[in-house]
Amino acid sequence: MAIITVLNTNYNDFGCLTQVDCFNDKNEQTACFKYIYDDDYKLTQVFDIKNNTKTKFQCNEHGDIVGWKDEENFSANFVFDYTKNIILETIAKIFGLEQTTKNTFNSENILEFSEITLGNTSIFSKYTYDDLSRINLSEILNSSKKIDS
Repeated sequence: MAIITVLNTNYNDFGCLTQVDCFNDKNEQTACFKYIYDDDYKLTQVFDIKNNTKTKFQCNEHGDIVGWKDEENFSANFVFDYTKNIILETIAKIFGLEQTTKNTFNSENILEFSEITLGNTSIFSKYTYDDLSRINLSEILNSSKKIDS
């Protein structure tokens, strides 16, 4: 496995990231991504030049990414609260695989709980933090199988 040692980034005149080049410790290019924006500077596509693939993005009126889909039919959708915390994330692939993450934030906008559901199984996690608001502990509260009704 090659270790990325150099990361070159390019930006346009409006401060939008336009390209990222990654190189290993032998100065061999390991990845190259090109970023495309619409006239309102909202991200619309990312091209993986090395692998010749692209991912399309959907943004809301504020420029927040609310969804994406790649050429292999993986996709994701995001729902934000009024402070731009992701409170619901759904990742899906055509063939039925879907993972949903529901997040709960406290009054200081710090993640307290998350529920990750994959198929019929859910995992509930609780997060605690140190005095600098860094994750101190993440514990699984409960793991359960959902019952189809």
